[in-house]
Amino acid sequence: MNLPIYCLNFVNILITNYLIGPIVQISILSTNCKNNKHIYLDVDCYSDISHLLIFIASMINLVFFLIFSVLLSIYFNEIGSVNENKVSGRINCNYEIYMNISKISMFVFAYVLQNYFEDSEVMRLIMQLFVFLNSIAFTFYTYFFVLFYDNRMNIITLYGWSYVAWFSFVIMLKDLLNINDTSVFHIIGWIVISFVIFFIQHHKEEYLLTDFNIFEAKSLKEIELFNIKMFN
Repeated sequence: MNLPIYCLNFVNILITNYLIGPIVQISILSTNCKNNKHIYLDVDCYSDISHLLIFIASMINLVFFLIFSVLLSIYFNEIGSVNENKVSGRINCNYEIYMNISKISMFVFAYVLQNYFEDSEVMRLIMQLFVFLNSIAFTFYTYFFVLFYDNRMNIITLYGWSYVAWFSFVIMLKDLLNINDTSVFHIIGWIVISFVIFFIQHHKEEYLLTDFNIFEAKSLKEIELFNIKMFN
């Protein structure tokens, strides 16, 4: 049974991390009508039987994958069990479910922008602002509340969201100020961010090993990080 389980887990990871956005966009394409004609089927919207069938099938597909992706996000943290006790890959938090909801909302926003506000600079800037604020929020959330027991995952999530936040911020400024090339700003910003995060993390570790009082902990992450450092 190992191979089918591995394949199923692989498909679940693909859906959670990569496919849910395209699935959402493909499903809501059935609502894309202009002048009462579907732009791809070239039939009357909501009156032609072929469009009705595709619309119903798309909505069923959309609801199924939304529910399925939320369930995957809720249980994404559990990696197995030992002596009937659940084993987790990170501390208990809502990182995957928040990320999943955010991902779906960004794809829906992008779909609306592409199909109904194609030439709107204001809507494009709103989309860029949404991505920037979303990335900033996840940067702070991962720093304060998310802790994977595999330190490589901690580096990927924290640095990743920080880099994306800076990237989206520079792209937004590029459109606002009509700057032609922003490559230098991206690279310098990423270098500065890397040093800032490194020194913040280093200071945090020193604090946990010298001044931290476990009975005054503000979050589960501080307690678990303290335990990990002590064990190391």
